[in-house]
Amino acid sequence: SFLNLFPTGEETTEDVEELMIPFDDIIGKKFMLNHNDAIYTPTTNPTDSYIYNYTGRRTELGKDESKGVEITVTGILRLKEGMNYGCLGTGGLYLTEELYSNFQKVNKDSQIAQTLREQTEAVQGFYALMNTLSDMQPTDQGYQEKIQEFTQYLIQNAKYFRRAASTLESAYMSGKSMSSENGEGQTPSSPQEQQMKLFFENSYFLYGDTALRSVGGKDKVNSIKVYTDSFDSKELILDYLDEWNDTHETGQQVKYTDTIGMMLTMVESILNAITYVLVAFTAISLVVSSVMIGIITYVSVVERTKEIGVLRSLGARKKDVKNLFNAETFIIGLTSGLFGVFITYSLQILINALLGSLTGIGTLASLPVKSAIIMVCVSIILTLISGLIPARAAAKKDPVIALRTE
Repeated sequence: SFLNLFPTGEETTEDVEELMIPFDDIIGKKFMLNHNDAIYTPTTNPTDSYIYNYTGRRTELGKDESKGVEITVTGILRLKEGMNYGCLGTGGLYLTEELYSNFQKVNKDSQIAQTLREQTEAVQGFYALMNTLSDMQPTDQGYQEKIQEFTQYLIQNAKYFRRAASTLESAYMSGKSMSSENGEGQTPSSPQEQQMKLFFENSYFLYGDTALRSVGGKDKVNSIKVYTDSFDSKELILDYLDEWNDTHETGQQVKYTDTIGMMLTMVESILNAITYVLVAFTAISLVVSSVMIGIITYVSVVERTKEIGVLRSLGARKKDVKNLFNAETFIIGLTSGLFGVFITYSLQILINALLGSLTGIGTLASLPVKSAIIMVCVSIILTLISGLIPARAAAKKDPVIALRTE
């Protein structure tokens, strides 16, 4: 096997060195790409577990084009240095479009592909009869005739309710497992029902078109992967697909999965959750600081009672006294907000420098100017709110009593 010539990642360093193959020994190496009819041969016994025997890799097919195509390795593809994501798979042979089209055309008409199509039709007929029976009761007229019809159908199509080959087992469901999942533990009431139940539990049912696609029996494109060179290009493609789906009917719409978008959405959800937690802690600290500012302002009012009395005696109004203390809390809020923004920008430079050296991303920590302005405004508003009660208390003091205080 071509892939068996390469390390799997489980070998030691010495083993890898022994398995290393010179570049010149790979380029120009010839292989035989086998057709389905060369590796899937019909079984002779109808009671075998599989309809076809898988003969594995054939090495002596000669130049017979009906059995396979000789291919030659002409190059090795790999990602550019520094890249870890691209359209290349983890390994395997990449064929030219012409070779693939011709190879697929032959396999589409192979015996096993035709058998899988017939199996699909037989299974669809089976489920149609099952649905009919599920809508009837044993006491209904014609129920026994329908059971006999169902049993006859199973007998006539028994050859289709087996697995096609050992390599396609994942495309089949066991009748026994289906019975246990559906909870069908009822005892059959007639010999026909007993025969039908026995047949069902010993049968395998093909589902989907996975098996047909794996043997090249279906040439319809299942999916297309699109790789863009930037996020802007990705958004343009998504906008085009959305516009197409909005202007076309359901049968003509394109179903797509934005893998990168899903990953970014998940990361964004995680970051939002972390942000909410941090905001909650910040809110608690803001409440505590607001209470402390209110207490400090109130202490200042108590200590400056005589000053308030002097101001009132010189003609200052209650409104003027209140504005005096509001102005002081405004200055405190503005100063603290600007100081916090300054500290944030200073730490941002150090954090980005550190993370840039560790992760290669030097823009993780950032504080937009708009957010900084909002934070300063929030700081001012909170300090003003905290100083409202002490300022009002100061404005209501009696000037005569205030002058006597010392």
